[in-house]
Amino acid sequence: MKITPIDAPIIRKDTSVGTRIFAGDTMIFADLPWRNISHLLEPGWTGDVYVQRSATLLTFRVNALTAGVGAGTTVMRTPLGLRPLTYATTARWELPIASTPAQYWRGQFSAGGSLTVLAIPTSPLYGDFSLPADPQWLAELP
Repeated sequence: MKITPIDAPIIRKDTSVGTRIFAGDTMIFADLPWRNISHLLEPGWTGDVYVQRSATLLTFRVNALTAGVGAGTTVMRTPLGLRPLTYATTARWELPIASTPAQYWRGQFSAGGSLTVLAIPTSPLYGDFSLPADPQWLAELP
């Protein structure tokens, strides 16, 4: 019996923008560990914002996200690769507010990757929210 060699794609690992595994030119795995993206906050906003991307899921974590003097409803603009699959009304998020009765603060992503709140919060925001990720991967780390 003769064995014929198969041209298999070369498997390679790239760690320039998270961890990506390619089979030939096709990305078959991607992961971005927690990154602090607080430097992307718009003027007037303070606190810590982290993001993690695991293949097709984005998770945002906010810690003491606070609207200060001059803060608008746009919290930050995220780069390509850190945007949800859909924008505007379909990419909504909410975070609980420590209050009695329990309340939630709501926001959304708009076209162009703007993370917005529907109204300026009067208390700091804490918590995580996850959204399906747009398939485009990061070109560079934020």
